[in-house]
Amino acid sequence: MKSLQAFGIGTHTDAILIGRSSRAGGSAALTARSPIDGTTTSTLRQASAQDMTDAIRAAHDGFF
Repeated sequence: MKSLQAFGIGTHTDAILIGRSSRAGGSAALTARSPIDGTTTSTLRQASAQDMTDAIRAAHDGFF
């Protein structure tokens, strides 16, 4: 955990980047664990179908 904090990353972070904004995903939580000792390094919310729709819309708007 200290290694993530050294880079300004907390244990609960936004995992969805859409355009120039970030947010927590709208689906289930995903816990990342250290392969060394199994401790939790981070917890992220996975993308939902709505998150995907929003990302596709933002990408389309960025190009057209």
